[in-house]
Parts: sequence; structure tokens; C-alpha cells
Amino acid sequence: MTIGKCLHSIIESLPLATRGSTCTVGKKGKLRWSRNPGNFAGAIFSDRLRRTLSPKSGGAWVGPYRRDLDARLPPRAWGEAGESWNLPEGGDLQALEKIEECLRIGREYLLSGVPPGARAFLLHALFRHSDPGVRRLLPEQIVTVTPDFRAAEEMAASLSFWRRALSGGLRGEILLFPADDTFPYDEVSPHPEVTARRLEVLHRLARGEPSIVVVPVKALLERVIPPAIVGEAAVEIRPNEIVPREGLVERLISWGYSRVPLVEDRGDFSVRGEILDVFPPMTPKPLRITFYDDLIDTVRTFDPETQRSREELAAFTLIPAREILDTPEIRQRALSQLGRLEGGGYHLRRLREEIKGGIRRQGIENYLPLFYEPARLIDDYAPTALLVLSDRDEILARARAHCGEIERRYENAIELGRPAFPPEERFLSTSGFDVYFQRLLETHPLLRFSTDPMPEEEGGAIHFEGEDNEARAVALRRARREEAPLQPLLRAFNEDAERGMRLFVTAPSLGNAHRVAQILDSYPIEVELVAHLRLDDRDPSPRLEEGGLPRVTVTPAPFSHGFRLPDFGISVVTEREIFGERFRSPKSSPRRVGPLVSSIAQLTPGDPVIHRTYGLGIYRGLETREAGGTVGDFLLIEYAGGDRLWLPADRLDALQRYIGIDGVAPKIDKLGGKAWNRAKARARAAAQKIAGELLSLYAARQVVRRPPLPAQKAEELAFAEAFPYELTPDQERAIEAVLADLSSLRPMDRLICGDVGFGKTEVAIRAAFRTVMSGRQVAVLVPTTILALQHDHSFRERFSGTPVTIASLSRLKKPAEQRRVIEHLKSGGIDIVIGTHRLLQKDVDFKNLGLLVIDEEHRFGVRHKEKIKTLRKKVDVLALTATPIPRTLHMALSGIRELSVIETPPADRLAIRTTITTFRDDIVIEAIRRERSRGGQVFFVHNRIESIAACAERLHRLVPEARIAVAHGQMEAPALEEIMIAFHERRYDILVCTTIIESGLDIPTANTIFIDRADTFGLAQLYQLRGRVGRSHHRAYCYLLVPPRRELPPDAQKRLAAMEELTTLGSGFKIAAHDLSIRGAGNMLGREQSGQIAAVGFELYTELLSEAVRQLRGEDVAEEVTPEVELQVPAYIPEAYVPDTTQRLLLHKRLASALDEAEVEEMKGEFIDRFGEIPEPVLLLCEISRLKVLMRAYRIPKVTRRGKQLTIAFGEAPRLSSQALLEYVGKHPESRLTPDMRLTFPITTPVSSTPFSSEIASVVEEVRTLLHELR
Repeated sequence: MTIGKCLHSIIESLPLATRGSTCTVGKKGKLRWSRNPGNFAGAIFSDRLRRTLSPKSGGAWVGPYRRDLDARLPPRAWGEAGESWNLPEGGDLQALEKIEECLRIGREYLLSGVPPGARAFLLHALFRHSDPGVRRLLPEQIVTVTPDFRAAEEMAASLSFWRRALSGGLRGEILLFPADDTFPYDEVSPHPEVTARRLEVLHRLARGEPSIVVVPVKALLERVIPPAIVGEAAVEIRPNEIVPREGLVERLISWGYSRVPLVEDRGDFSVRGEILDVFPPMTPKPLRITFYDDLIDTVRTFDPETQRSREELAAFTLIPAREILDTPEIRQRALSQLGRLEGGGYHLRRLREEIKGGIRRQGIENYLPLFYEPARLIDDYAPTALLVLSDRDEILARARAHCGEIERRYENAIELGRPAFPPEERFLSTSGFDVYFQRLLETHPLLRFSTDPMPEEEGGAIHFEGEDNEARAVALRRARREEAPLQPLLRAFNEDAERGMRLFVTAPSLGNAHRVAQILDSYPIEVELVAHLRLDDRDPSPRLEEGGLPRVTVTPAPFSHGFRLPDFGISVVTEREIFGERFRSPKSSPRRVGPLVSSIAQLTPGDPVIHRTYGLGIYRGLETREAGGTVGDFLLIEYAGGDRLWLPADRLDALQRYIGIDGVAPKIDKLGGKAWNRAKARARAAAQKIAGELLSLYAARQVVRRPPLPAQKAEELAFAEAFPYELTPDQERAIEAVLADLSSLRPMDRLICGDVGFGKTEVAIRAAFRTVMSGRQVAVLVPTTILALQHDHSFRERFSGTPVTIASLSRLKKPAEQRRVIEHLKSGGIDIVIGTHRLLQKDVDFKNLGLLVIDEEHRFGVRHKEKIKTLRKKVDVLALTATPIPRTLHMALSGIRELSVIETPPADRLAIRTTITTFRDDIVIEAIRRERSRGGQVFFVHNRIESIAACAERLHRLVPEARIAVAHGQMEAPALEEIMIAFHERRYDILVCTTIIESGLDIPTANTIFIDRADTFGLAQLYQLRGRVGRSHHRAYCYLLVPPRRELPPDAQKRLAAMEELTTLGSGFKIAAHDLSIRGAGNMLGREQSGQIAAVGFELYTELLSEAVRQLRGEDVAEEVTPEVELQVPAYIPEAYVPDTTQRLLLHKRLASALDEAEVEEMKGEFIDRFGEIPEPVLLLCEISRLKVLMRAYRIPKVTRRGKQLTIAFGEAPRLSSQALLEYVGKHPESRLTPDMRLTFPITTPVSSTPFSSEIASVVEEVRTLLHELR
């Protein structure tokens, strides 16, 4: 291929270059572009969600995109297909030859004048539609190196975006290879998600797949497992192929997968009969493999939440779940290599024993050279890759800093007596990195980016006239306090449009893009909103519309930084640059923690349970046994005096797991005693009382009127855009509900429930903004000075850049300051005041109070609550509580108490690294020093006041450089508050405390917590304590300190096992969150109702409350029937079919509680999907469940079969016609109706026909026909 053709191809690969542009080569081979304004090659936008925005002069926002609406939009003058640009003739081609040199023989090549935001775009544009000859020079792998992980994430996301927008650019999968997210030599393993991403990249590279790998330089410092191991450790799974199932299970275990009853997280697998569920690193969803002996029948994905299958797959590759494999050969090699480790003693002996017993140790990745001859990512996996460097100098500086940290931590590990490999064997030393990096530059083709103009002496380069938007962002920041804060942006748009550039504004999501477009609509701009950007064809239409208005395309894109590349006629501005820093949202929505689990799902022997009829007993287990001549599943419930109740599992709908307010079970009932009925009666009366009070309050507020607070559309949109985080769906719903309340004629009285850090404050801030913009004042009332400080900081930061005045009022203020604040409140000089109960004193008055925000109202005293009750009648009230409430209570109170529940945690909220360990000095020292080295703080929970000082002294001896404070509940209130404030202000590094930090405390800099004697805490309490950390972008660590297991009693061992599940964020985590929410119910309903919840359990109390509400509203509240069925058939779930007891219980509960026959049929489908072909006993159970659905509908308490006779007990108030029943008996002399309303009649279905399930299905149909006749 000639150089001229190559140049033609390269230029054609620049899809946005202008028609009529010229290309010249200057000194040292600089290739420069110049352009004629106005001739822009633009884009056709396909797959659009378009809205058309007209300028302020009469234009309006057109409704949501519809195909019929889009078809009516005026046609665009698109360029002819195949149209090309004018190309220069002749000229010095030295620069192009250097590009070819770069690809052919590995020469370095510089792209200067390219801002960071433009680099992903330019990479795709340079290689798009290039000649096949040039493309053949491109290696199969491209490795892009960035200074840090955040830059790597953004580069990978930008490359993916531009590949979609610019088809025909770089080929291959775009992969992000993260560094190990732990500290070097730390005794903690990487997060499973990190390991999964690393293994996926290594596997694809080992197979030689075309790939663009983005790597933070820290990851280049780490040695990795060799490609030969990765290549061997893979199994192709396809339907109709033979894979020995038992061998596959053994392989999964050796590959680091965990065998669990229910697959929910990466690295889990489960076996149930012929079905194997597994969640590999490389798949977004877990997979379900169905076997027929050793033949694979089907492969499907499934939803880990519902456990139901989704789509069938033709094939997938199964790879390990961790980097250290556990095979006898690898284990033997490790034992033989132990002598290479520095250090030793006790720790080395312990490591030897753990390797012998199976490679499951936390932090085992530190010992990688024991198990393999380590490899390097580029040398061994991508030896011919094209390297792309983003900011070489910064990459080098970061790498050297990481190397220095590795060396320091190695020395610290040796000092603590831990065995460790020298840095050059596991990572790289500083000197080793310099040699390694230089070798990479000499042996690989290299493209490197630079923002700065190219030095004159630099060769092999192209210079672009690119710019970032930093100057524009600074101008926008300065203009935010002005009345027209976006004027600098408008000037920039006009400048770029006049130069013939296409204008883009990007936002991280379609919803954000929509809001940005709405804001821009307030200005003289033509705006179009595009959901999926495509730049595949040319759009010669002008950038300036008629009347000189610039046209701007708003689109969702994952950019933090925009750019301008005049050479390509493109200008990109990001939402962040317009409105300020915005923190990234999670890539997938985190799971809610409230309603995901039935309380019966975690029932274990020894747990207290409530039976509706017999009261509170102790669950002792689930057994399959024979009773009355038939086999079935029974739950054993033990009552006072050793009495036993064998409850058939098909009656599980009558049973509830007991959860009390304080977690302490009340006295066990006596079977057949009267105490339980008395407790139920008291709870019913209490529920009716509070329901009456709530309904009365609701009715009273319905008649109160106040002028509505109208929306301030433009101002509220701009204020919302200044929020630096992505709202969670729950937050959005809560904000919409609050603003709707404020827009109505009735005063608001709404409760916002959600854990600390879940975003309640932002809801209050939006309400405060609407109130202040309407000319009214806002008071934020908090129970403690520390919360006042936190809210004062949050409100001031959020309202910065607005004319809103904020003050605080508490005992920490000097008397003169307090008087000044009070005077300004009276005169209206203060818009928002944040204070403690000082706000409730007689000398505090407001000019025009509009909104009262109350945080943690249950923590105020009786006298203060009375004052709050008085204020409630006059103003809008928004109450906040940091303890969530159960959704069942939310539903029970629906319509009489305005509630918004925020259950969705924000980004990475749940990803707290949790470790269970004994109290080891080396672990404590390392964790505290690690936290201090990144500028953080530490909680150390020691819940025994008598020894808390000694604990603090021990920590001082271990880490003498740390500043330590002690806090507990027996301290005087002023002294305690002073300590907490000092810790909040970072005057201490470690807070040794009791559980007083359990709720309400938000300290983002505290990201490590130790919980001493964690075996003495309940799961709910552990969950809440752990939630005090993990509120910033740093990885948070939680250490659960326990005695050696052999010293723990059986109950504590059981609790420890539950804690281990808590560390995986599985169902144990969910149930802990559920239990915690019960405490929130008590806080909201008050002390008297808390007592009733403790007496009868939360679930039954909620039912009684819901019943009371419906009764007071005049609805039918007939007591629900709990049907009993005795058909003398073996209906149960065999253990061989569903081995896990918890799953059997949950399935029994769902069948027993099915509301309609469609739900039963759905469950039959689920049985087949999850467990395989349904055995006869389960089919019988499903038929009995169908019968129970009928019985509930007709309020029939019992159906019994004896031989060929069926008896239906109609009970007290069946939904049947008495006249029709008497007529039926008259027509059928073989039937018999007893005085107690029991109808006995012969079954027409032949008895003993097989299978049993067909016979019972016929019986169900007979009953259905009879009941239909009796309606």
C-alpha cells in the first residue's frame, strides 16, 4: 500500500473532519489541520428519544417521543451516502510514515494537544474505516494505561460510548483490568467483584481475543497468575455435550467457588438433583445448567432475586472464581516454596497449616509466588500489544508513589513478624519499575497523549488544537451567584457554533439529560435530546439555526470532562462542568434491604415463633414423618412445660417468626392456656386505639388549609442539578411526594424513613428550598448538638451559591450570638435555622415559619414533644428517622399517615469489607495505620464501660501516634457531646466507644470500625454498627473481633455462623436489616405500641393494626380463615428434591399462603425450573394449595377425606347461600348435613387410581363444582 493511499485512509477515518479542510506538515513532521468554518460533517441520530425545544420566545417543550410524533417532525437534509471530503494533494508525509513506523516496528508516537476528555474519541476516530492494510498492522490487543482507577473507569466507559457512536472504530472487547483493591501485604482478599473482573480480562487475553484493555498503572505493578494456568482453568459448557457432573463440582470447589443453598453472588454455586446453579465471573447473571446424567440438557441465565430462569444460552465459558486455585499439585508446590518467604515464626506455621487444610485464607493472594511462577500482564498476556499512555509523567509519578507504599508496607509486615515476599517478587520496587517501564517503551509500539503543545524537537507526532473546558467551568462557577448563571456557556456555544462546530452537552443518565435540556430551554438555544447518539453519516446542516441560535444536542454519556477539537468540528460540555462536581452513580442499582425476605426464611431451630391460635413457642426443626397413615412435613413447636405441637407444613400460613422490639422474647405460652388470647385481645385494643388516633389526626388535618407553595420551575431545576450525587429511585419518589404535599392546599405532615446516609437530608433540603423560595422560613429541629453540626454543615454546603441565609441555634452558641439569631428570626433576616430543643423555648419566634423539619422525633422528651405537637397544627412538617420501618407497616398505615420509605442504599453503600478475626495486635495495628495513612478515622466499639479505659490504653500502646478519645453513655451529656464534636472535627483519630454510635451519626471520614466481642451482639445490631462506616468513596473495613471458636458456647457459635453469612451480604444480611426495621416501627408508634409488638410479635401486630384501620373506615374485616386439609395423601417436599431446610420452609410458606390458583401454577413452574421434574409428593402439595385457595375464597375452615367420603366444615360465616345448601342436600340423599354445618358426601373420583396427584386434582374439581353450585 502506498503512503498516499495510507494518508487517504487515515483522513477518511476521521468522520467529523470538514469538507475542504487542509492538512500540512511542519517542522519535525508535525501534522496540522486547518478548516473552513461552516462545512461540518455531522451525524444522523438513530434510535432516538427526541424532544424538540424552542427558544423562550413562544416555544414549548414537546411531549415524550413517540414514533408517530417523530414521523411528523420536519425532514432533515442529510448528506448523500458515500460523500467524501476534499483531500490534499501531495505534501510532506513524514508524520504518516512515523505512524506506520509506530505500528510496524514499535516506535513511539505522540498525539499532543489532546485534552483528557477527547482521548477515547480520538482513538476511535483515528482508526475508523481505515484501509485494511493499515488495520492489519494493528495488534490484536491494545493496552491503555492510566494514572489511577477512576481515570481507567472513565476511559473504558468513554471508549465504549464512542465505539457505539462511531461505528467502525477500534475492534475488540473493551475491558477494564482493575488493580487489587486491598493494600499490599494486607491480610484481606480482594472484593469478589474485583477478582471477577480481573479473571475475565486474563481469560480473554490468554485466549488471544481482540481486546482493548484499560489498566490503571497500579495494576501493572502486580504480578498475576501465568497464562498457562488461566488457559487450562476453563471449561466450555454447551447443551448436548458430556461433562461429568461430579467432576465439575469438584473443579468448582478447587477454583474457589462456594457451595451454598441459594446462588446470589459471584463465586457461588449450588447443586440440586440434576440442576447446577453457578455465578461465574464473566456473566452478568448467574447460570442454571440442567443435566441428564452427565449430558448437559440446557443452559439458562436466571435472576438471583427471584431465582427464576430467563434466557437460554448456546454456550458459555466457566472460569475460576479466584486467582489462587486449590489443587493437590498447587498446594504441594506452595508447601515446598515456603522457605522463600521472609519472616516466619508463629505466622509461618499458621500459614503452613492453612495451606495443608485448603487454600481459603484471607489475604492468600499476597503469597501468589508460592503457588505459581508469577507473570506480568503485558509481558505474558499481551506481548505484542499497542500501548497507549494517558499522561506519561503522571503515570510515572503515581507508579513510583505506589512502589514506595509497597516497600513501606513490606517493611511493616516484616516488623509485625508476618511472612512476606520481597516487593520485586510479588509487585515491583521503585528501581525495578523504572527498568520495567523503560523496557516496555522499547519493545512495544506506543501512542502517548499529551495535553501540552508538542516540543519543537519532538519527532513522530501529530499536534491537535484541542482544548479542555476548565476555563469555561471556572467562568461558570463565578457566574453561579448571578441572575443569569449560564451566560458564559451561551457565549461559548455561540463561539463554537460560529466556527462550524457541532455542540454536545452530556449528562450521566437520560433523566439527568432531560433535566439539563429543560434548564437550557430557558435560554435562546435550539435543543434536541437524543437517547442513543450515532455519528454514522454526515449532516451538513448549519450549527447556527435561523435567527443565529446555536443548536445543542443533549445526550447521556459517561464523561466527567468535556473537550473541543476544532480539527474534528466537535465541542462537548459535561453536566459536571456546567453545574459543578457530580459523583458517579452505581452501574447497577443496589438491592433494597427491606422487603426482600420473608421472616420465615431464616427460621432456625431455637428461634421463637408465633402461632395464631396457640401463641408463642420455640421452633425445634422440620421433619418428614408419618401421621395418620400418611407421610408429610411437620414443624415441631415446643411450648411451656415441654408440650409439643407438630404443625403440618401446609399450615405454615398460621405461623410467624417472632420479632420483638428489643429482641428479647417474652414468656413462652402454655399450649391450650388462656394467656395468649388475653395478649391478643390487649394488642387488638391497642391497635384500635392508635388507629383511631391516627385517623382523627388525619381527619383534622384534612380540613386545615393554607396557600399552596407553587413550584419554582427554573430555580428548582438548577438547584437540583447542583446536587453532586445521583438520586436513588426511592429518593426521587420521596422528593416528588414532598413537593406534591407542599403544592397542595393542606399542610404537609410526612415521615421519611431510611438509614443514615441513604439520602433523607437531601429530601429535606429540597423541601426547604421550595419553602424559602415561597417567602417562608424553615426550622430544622434535632435532638443533639452533634446532629445540629452535621445538618448545619450539610445545609450550608448545599445552599452555597444561593442567596439563602442559614444560622444555627444551640447551647454551643454564646448568649450574644443566640440573641442575634433570635432577632434575625423575628425580623425575617434568617431563612433557615438549624437547632436543638433551644428552638422550642419561649423566646424564639419566627416572622413567617413555613416548614418544620424534625430529625429523630422519638428522641425528644415529653415536654418538647408537646411543643412540637402545637407547631404541627400551624406549619408544614417533615419528620426524618434514621431507623427504617418495615414495608408491611407502611402498607397498614397507607392513607392515614404520609410515609416515604428510602430503602435503596446509595452507590457502594453495602460494599464494606467485613472480616471475622480474633483480637490480634498485628491486625489492629495494620488496620489503624492504613486508615490514618489515607486521612481517615476509626471507631473501636467496646461495649463494656468497666473496661473501656483499659481498652483505650491498649490501643495507645499499639499505635502511640494515634489520638484516642473515649465515649460512653454514662458520661455527662456536655462532656459526651464535646468528645463527639471533637471527633467529628477530626481532632481525634480513634473513638473508643460503646454502642452509642449505633444510629444518627454520619462521619464520612470514619471508614474503619472494630467491634470487640462481636459474638455478643445480635445481627441487627451488627448491621447497624457496621453501617457507621462506608459513607465516602473510600473502601470501608469492618473487623468483628471474637474469641477463638473453640472457646465459644454453642449459641455463640451459631451466632458466629450467622455473622459469616453477614459478611457475604446474603440472606443473613437481609434478615438483619428486616429485624432492625422492627425497631423503627416501635420508634414511630410509641412506647405503648412497642409493648404490644413485644407481646404478640410484629407480623401479627401489623395484621391487627391493618384490621383496625379497615374497621374504622367501615370496611369488611371478617377474620381470615386458616384452612385445614386432611386428604390422607403423602404431600410434602422431599429432602432429596430440595436439600436445604430453609428453602423447603420458604416454599412451604409460599404454597400455604398462595392467594390464587395462578400463583400455585407459577410455583409449579418454579419447582421445575429450580429443582427439576416435580416428584409426586410435591404435586400433591400443590393440589392441596389449590384447594386452600378455594377454601379461603368461600371462608371454609376445613376439608377432610375418609375413604370415599369427603367432609366440608362450613364454619360460622361461609360465603355461600344457606338456601342453596339445603336444596343440594335435598337433591342428593347420599349427602349429609350436620347441625354444626358439616357436609359429608361421597367422592365420585375412583379411589386408589394412580398417580395420587391426578386423583386429588379431580377431588379439587369436585369441590370447586360443588361450591360454585352453592354460591
